[in-house]
Amino acid sequence: MRPKTKFKLYFPYFLTSIRIILTPIIIIFSLLKKYPIVLFLAIICLLSDFLDTKFSDQMYTTTEKSTKFDIIADKVFEIGALLSLTFSYHYYLLLILEISIIIMNIYHFSKTQKETFFPLGKEKTILLWIFLFTGFLHQAFGHLFFFVNGFYVVVTNLFILYLIQIIIQYKEDIEFASLSELEKNPLHQELMEEDKTLEIKNLKELTRNRY
Repeated sequence: MRPKTKFKLYFPYFLTSIRIILTPIIIIFSLLKKYPIVLFLAIICLLSDFLDTKFSDQMYTTTEKSTKFDIIADKVFEIGALLSLTFSYHYYLLLILEISIIIMNIYHFSKTQKETFFPLGKEKTILLWIFLFTGFLHQAFGHLFFFVNGFYVVVTNLFILYLIQIIIQYKEDIEFASLSELEKNPLHQELMEEDKTLEIKNLKELTRNRY
């Protein structure tokens, strides 16, 4: 593999790793109340996410593996950043909601081997990052408590709606995943809706009943 090709392939992973590496450092400096340093490190994490996406799109290096790694890095940073703000402002509810959503996603994938994307997902992430950086700005320089609290209320309510949405959808997905191949067949579902007393034991019987 040529050096330039290697660079294209591994540079996005380096950018993504920055968020994972800096997150525990952000938590430590938050505990030490070194808020300007926390803000500086958070900005580096934001830039790494932006550059990672831009570089991958321009160089066509996005893969399933790199996408999953990027999601993991984002979640590590989000939980670490929320934890850092919680030390000062007691945002326990939002932290619990974020962890609950991650657990639900892992449980859903383990049961269905299927990744589901929801309409509110992108908006939730954007508003969360705006909230986090507003919080870090307030910690470092003050005078933004009204905006921080406003974003906290909006983001928390959005997280609750998102959690309700995924619980409903995941319940349906898991129930569907537990069905047999016969029960998953759209033709079987159509026939059972027409006549619920009908008994079909295999796909051969299903074809015979249909025609």
